[in-house]
Amino acid sequence: MNQALHFSVDSHLLLELGERLVARRSIALAELVKNAYDADAAKVVIRLENVRKQGGTIVVEDDGCGMTFENFVEGWMLIATGEKRKEPKSRRYKRLRTGEKGIGRFACRVLSNRLVLESVAVVSSGRKEKISATFEWEKFKSGSKVDDILVPYRKEQVAYDTATGTKLTLEDTREPWEEKDINDLRRDLLNLVSEYAPEIASMERKEKKRDPGFQIIIQVPEFPEFEGPIFDQFLEYSWARLIGRISSAGTPTYDLHIRRINKRLRYSPERTFAEVGETFFRVDMFIYRKEYFAGLPISLTDARKIGRERAGVRIFLDKFRVFPYGEPTDDWLGLDTAKAGRVTAFVELTEKEEDLERPGLFLPGNNQLFGAVFLSRARNPNIILTVTRDRLLANKAFDELRRYVRLGIEWMTLQYARFGAETRGEARADPLRPLETARDKVLKKKEDLGPEATAEIVQALDLARRAFEDRENERISEISMLRVLATTGTLISVFEHELSNMIAALGHETKVIMSYVEELPPEYRSKIIETSKRLQSWVESIEQYASQIGRMMGRESRDRPRSFPLRPLLDEMVAPFDYHFQETHTEFINEVTPDLRLPPMFRAEIYSIFLNLITNSVKAVKKSPIRKIAVRGSRSDSEIRVLVLDTGPGVPSDKREEIFKPFVSDSEPDILFGKGTGLGLTIVRSILDTYGGKVRFIDPPENWNACVEVLLPGG
Repeated sequence: MNQALHFSVDSHLLLELGERLVARRSIALAELVKNAYDADAAKVVIRLENVRKQGGTIVVEDDGCGMTFENFVEGWMLIATGEKRKEPKSRRYKRLRTGEKGIGRFACRVLSNRLVLESVAVVSSGRKEKISATFEWEKFKSGSKVDDILVPYRKEQVAYDTATGTKLTLEDTREPWEEKDINDLRRDLLNLVSEYAPEIASMERKEKKRDPGFQIIIQVPEFPEFEGPIFDQFLEYSWARLIGRISSAGTPTYDLHIRRINKRLRYSPERTFAEVGETFFRVDMFIYRKEYFAGLPISLTDARKIGRERAGVRIFLDKFRVFPYGEPTDDWLGLDTAKAGRVTAFVELTEKEEDLERPGLFLPGNNQLFGAVFLSRARNPNIILTVTRDRLLANKAFDELRRYVRLGIEWMTLQYARFGAETRGEARADPLRPLETARDKVLKKKEDLGPEATAEIVQALDLARRAFEDRENERISEISMLRVLATTGTLISVFEHELSNMIAALGHETKVIMSYVEELPPEYRSKIIETSKRLQSWVESIEQYASQIGRMMGRESRDRPRSFPLRPLLDEMVAPFDYHFQETHTEFINEVTPDLRLPPMFRAEIYSIFLNLITNSVKAVKKSPIRKIAVRGSRSDSEIRVLVLDTGPGVPSDKREEIFKPFVSDSEPDILFGKGTGLGLTIVRSILDTYGGKVRFIDPPENWNACVEVLLPGG
């Protein structure tokens, strides 16, 4: 009698497939993000919690369509499903599906020991249903059959206003994550970004289901500098950011921030754009040369690929994307046409090109620009959608809008022609050369100018040269002082290393003392235990101070500027002072909002600014009956404002400016922070000046006695 057998799969295959299909953990997470994209999500948030060591948690949560119970059974619970071959496009936005081979579930197996899956979706009856399932991956071990292992699940009806989407909680992570791993994750996620300004494009037209774009947000408290929208982080690698504005009177201004040399420039042309109305745009310009991507987590090849697929200057009207402006094949600003025609000069900017040779050849193509123009019907009534609602009417207002954006890009191009070599790290030309050239031109035309005018101009140029030379000598003196401070920094690094060794030894000896407690007479045990607890408390406090030195002196604090969220950095800074705050009954209040990020700066500079301000406040409040210190932060379209407040004696209005001068200090010696040198506020102002920022004392709000205001550009 013939009988039949069927194949069975050993559970260990899940791990084998996971390790073979997923080369590294960042790719594993990227696969889960692809699943969110395929589910028509507009946003996916990745949270990594306590991942510096094993046993952490990773959450991947999206706002897509979710999974019904049938999707779950036929998709997630069926290995090697052919669903994406049968339906190559997503249901809602008709996106080409990116995930493949069912790698998502294998990725979960590789990343952690446990997965909790929760998903809300609309079922066929129009109701909303939530499914939950828990995967204990350790049960899927070698020797067991996949079909024999039960996965507990729950299915329930939920209120119709419950948001759809899927949440994957990966518990008990298998391996620790370090900075390199987070960098790899950012790089692997960048290629998945599909929309500029997703927060503007997140609303959907009722008459058409237009793809709102796909925003990836990463949250990782242990690495705060990497937090935030992935695409915003990509834009930080641009050569420069240009922000253009038109006032209600039609007056345009352009502000440019050249990131690599941290230079800020402004251009206010004489012409107006009265037909456009009040508006603004933002454009980031990329230079696809390898030197601009050296040391960055994204390669030149990756950046070019993103440029080909995602670049362009979009137009948004009342928060909605207007197509096709900014699409890869659209050249509404005429940039690619001008490049093909090898335009060498710009008509409206001729007077600004005198010292430049054929600057038009540097004009960027559409693939180098990532930007958006923001319009509204209320502020821009002359900007009108066509009847078909797929373009803007080609009227005078639109022509002015085009010229307004193009003029800003041309002016930015001039600045690249002028400062490009400097940003590439090439040797700078003699900075006095323009003065010498101007002097020669004046002398050649002295007959036309007349002897008195010629003498006056030549004298002004000579004075400018002497002023520059004097300033250069001062700069050289400052560099000499910085070299001395650098030597001091080396000594501090050695001290931090030795201090770490002593902390470890002290902690070990504390444990040794505790191991002898049981051998002591009962009447001494409580005293020894209490003493050991105090020792351990001191060890932890010193350890925090040592880690703070490490964060300030470490390579990651000075390797390149980054955009840091301020709130977690402040918590990090004041953590070593907890013991002192408790002893002195000082209250520190961090009122900075979690989403407030500083412009790209070195971490060590941020520490220098706020540690100086906070420690000044600590010394100021020590004799006050109420000892309180607070930091508040807010952001407008163009400015970041941070206030440091305290309940100390305050600063008289006639001394508010004087104490920013070097070696001026009115603080008294402090056991913890020592005697003020009078350089702290000078350093703070010097750093902020570099970034176009300001610092000053202002009148404090009610219930506070002193207030320092820090202002930084927000663009």
